[in-house]
Amino acid sequence: MNELKKLRDRISYGIVGLLWINFALIVIRNLVREQGVDWTMILATLALLVPATLLWTRDRTGATTRMVTSMANAATVAILVFAFQGSPLQIDTHMYFFASLAICAAWIDWRAIIGYAALVAVHHLLLYVAMPLAVFPGDSDFSRVVLHAVVLIVQSVVLIALTSAVVKAFDVSDQAVADAVAAEREAVEMADHVKRTDAAAEADRRNREAEKAREAEAVDYAVSELAKSLQKLAEGDLSYRIDSVFSGPLDELRTSFNTSVQKLEVVVSQVGQVASVLRNGTGQIGRANNDLSARSERQAASVEETASALSSVMATVKETASVADSVGKLVNQARTGAERSGTIVTDAVSAMSRIEQSSQSISNIIGVIDEIAFQTNLLALNAGVEAARAGEAGKG
Repeated sequence: MNELKKLRDRISYGIVGLLWINFALIVIRNLVREQGVDWTMILATLALLVPATLLWTRDRTGATTRMVTSMANAATVAILVFAFQGSPLQIDTHMYFFASLAICAAWIDWRAIIGYAALVAVHHLLLYVAMPLAVFPGDSDFSRVVLHAVVLIVQSVVLIALTSAVVKAFDVSDQAVADAVAAEREAVEMADHVKRTDAAAEADRRNREAEKAREAEAVDYAVSELAKSLQKLAEGDLSYRIDSVFSGPLDELRTSFNTSVQKLEVVVSQVGQVASVLRNGTGQIGRANNDLSARSERQAASVEETASALSSVMATVKETASVADSVGKLVNQARTGAERSGTIVTDAVSAMSRIEQSSQSISNIIGVIDEIAFQTNLLALNAGVEAARAGEAGKG
């Protein structure tokens, strides 16, 4: 309803201005009429206009303002008609009711139209009964009041229908405007979203490009440092290390390179130690070869001496072999004698076994004899003891 409110705001100046135009007309009529100025009429008009104007200044388009200003317009027209009492223009002034009602319909509010029409109807009915000349000049009857009422009702119905149509039109227009505003807002939001998306995409693209540039710079730096390190390595400097930290995963390459060079340095150091040991060993082997050569010469001389000695030994061996042959014959003879001696020894061993058994039996017999002798000795001893006792007894 923004457009309708704007229209009412503009119309409000005309409707409130019309109130003061009516007041001016009432004042002018009082100044020119034959009966003179009626200050009560003027003050009553001011009493209507001042509150209506103050209410308008506080709320230009409110529902109460619309009702009060419309009814104030109807009242000022009624006062103007009353001011023309006794004048032939009084009946013509009634036309101002319809014109003023049409002007108040510009509020586009059916309540303002009904309020205006109700006030005019009450005014006609009351004054027709109480003061007929204040409404119609000369003789008047109720049919004139009814005619005015019918015309007023018809006009009010038409104006209400028009205002309703205008309100609906404004509603449709406001809805269309609201839809358009919503669509525009949505379009603006979408455009803003697209802009933000584009800006985000652009920022992301720039970030990626910056990241790629940083990565490329980091790769270039890493390649440069590795090239410098490999140059140092090619020159034989195994103590060189890459101290500068590389960006991101490239630092693993630096760590691997430093570790590899460190291990290479250790291996080369160990190779040097092994080479030194080999040099020492080679020297020792050389000296051992020299010693071995000298010993070989001495051994060759010894071998020659041994060969000559072996020749003598071979002769001796031959002689020994002939002697051994003779000894063999003697041994055979000794073996034959030994075999015969073995038989004799076997028989002797058997005899010795039998002698041992006989000796064991003799030993047993001797043991028995010893036991018998021991017993005999005991018996003899006992007999002597008994004899001694018997002798002592005889003596007594």
